[in-house]
Amino acid sequence: MAWQISSSRSISSPETLPSPRRQFLFEITKTAASVTAAAATSIVMLPQASNAAAAAAPGMTADSARNQLRQAKTTIDDLLQNWSTVEGGGGDAIPDALRTKLGTQGITSSLFQIDKAFKALRQSEYVDDFVEFQETSEEFIGALYRADSMASSANNKTGSGKQTPPAVFIESARVEVAEMQRIANKMNSMVN
Repeated sequence: MAWQISSSRSISSPETLPSPRRQFLFEITKTAASVTAAAATSIVMLPQASNAAAAAAPGMTADSARNQLRQAKTTIDDLLQNWSTVEGGGGDAIPDALRTKLGTQGITSSLFQIDKAFKALRQSEYVDDFVEFQETSEEFIGALYRADSMASSANNKTGSGKQTPPAVFIESARVEVAEMQRIANKMNSMVN
């Protein structure tokens, strides 16, 4: 009989007899579970870095971070005040100049690695409210990345149909830089 496992016992339905495919999948699942458990054990056993060491970048002091924040605010103010110089470059020069000033292309801008300055500041004596400073710095970084994305998109000429003109992306980047300015003003007031 096809449904017999042994001569002394028979199975009444095919659902109770595991198929080779089910047996294979069961073995894979069992193996994956044991690998996951082993990985979780090894992760737990790794030494934990102290919060102070993880908070600040090497060589970044609270004083230098505070100075970088103030310089970044000046850079943003100057960028918005002289926006016509960014737009006047034409072609690929517009997004490249903007991304350089935003610190996402090159290393000359005061906005370059501003996130490391935020990490150094948030646990320093210069910041009274750690949580509010952290949330505000995350808003700033979000606006920075959106501005960079819009500047980068001004160079892209992909897709079919009518292309979005680069001026639309540059204007969207200007709106994000204005948001960065608002957030930078708020952050400067939070830093003593």
